[in-house]
Amino acid sequence: SANEEKLQILEDNRNYIEKVKKELNLAKEKDEQALRDKMKADLASIESNFRENLAREKKLLENRKQEELNNIKQAIEREKEEMQKKLR
Repeated sequence: SANEEKLQILEDNRNYIEKVKKELNLAKEKDEQALRDKMKADLASIESNFRENLAREKKLLENRKQEELNNIKQAIEREKEEMQKKLR
């Protein structure tokens, strides 16, 4: 009958809507997972760059400190030589 056909169409539509909802949820989960994976990769890259920059900065500081020590040693040596000249 016509009513049964209408009920069947309604049921088919309901089933189709459920199917589409499930597909949308799966797609959303997949997108969210892809985004999470990308964010993890980005974070790992940022951490790696940070570690590299930190190591480079530490090396620069050590070199600068060594230069300053050498400059101080040279200044002391010059003063020592000047004092020795004056004492002769």
